[in-house]
Amino acid sequence: MAKRKIGVFSDTHIGFQGKVTSKTNEQGFNVRTQDINDAFQQSIDIFLGEEGDFVCHAGDGMDFSGYKYPAYFNFYMKQIHRLSTAKIHYVEIAGNHNFAKKAGVGNELEKIDLLPYAKTVYKGMYEPYQIPDTNVMIHCLPSSFDNDFFRSEFEKIEKEDEMFNVLLTHSGISSVDFYSKSESSLVLHLDEIIRKKMDLTLVGDYHKFVDFGNHIYYPGPIER
Repeated sequence: MAKRKIGVFSDTHIGFQGKVTSKTNEQGFNVRTQDINDAFQQSIDIFLGEEGDFVCHAGDGMDFSGYKYPAYFNFYMKQIHRLSTAKIHYVEIAGNHNFAKKAGVGNELEKIDLLPYAKTVYKGMYEPYQIPDTNVMIHCLPSSFDNDFFRSEFEKIEKEDEMFNVLLTHSGISSVDFYSKSESSLVLHLDEIIRKKMDLTLVGDYHKFVDFGNHIYYPGPIER
């Protein structure tokens, strides 16, 4: 099996403002928002410099649905377009912050999906995606409507023979103390993730890097 160089990030939360909403820079951006924009652009710089085969984003690319502030989304799409221009495949799922539960709202990831070499999954349902011209299968499970529906979609995931299988999802993991007490988060158990026997599992939502072993990771956020 050929070696692959994979770029990974999660929970970038473009548009996040924090508690300094009155402070802006010369372009009129909230200064906290600009910090995150800078970190996001630096991440894309690294992916381009490393000349990776593909990049995975494990959800919450934006802090809210992109239609609310077009300037934030425009920045976001321009950065992803840099990867497309370099012919680096990009796969992103919706997280809980930018998953639209209400019908008719739409999702900014629909536009990202129009870029060459980009694939986004945002409808709350499991979708497998094979990176073109590779043996890499990305099992995409975005944030969803509720925990029962999310878990029913998780049960559909099966490892593909003769493929490098990557599970890309956005949820809590119950062995993390925060999620063991949460009544509102989508939550999976570590043992059931292990039973999927993925070659790599990337989980968004938790804002710290965690290595669970068995090639299962929370990448953590890029900046906060």
